[in-house]
Amino acid sequence: MVLKGKTVLFLGSSVTYGGGNYSFADVMAERCGINCIKEAVSGTTLADRDGTSYVSRLKKVDPQTKADLFIC
Repeated sequence: MVLKGKTVLFLGSSVTYGGGNYSFADVMAERCGINCIKEAVSGTTLADRDGTSYVSRLKKVDPQTKADLFIC
């Protein structure tokens, strides 16, 4: 799959968020030419225990968001 120009939605925690707000998602944006949407919060879990969980945040993503690829 050619990624250049594609929109990629990343759902994750500190690894996706990145130290200093720079992560592997940002590297992919620079090197692959993707449009990067990061839904990332440090210290979150998959368990749906509060509003910062992966599940809760995924439910908040606008359903009209047109992403070509989803990475969790």
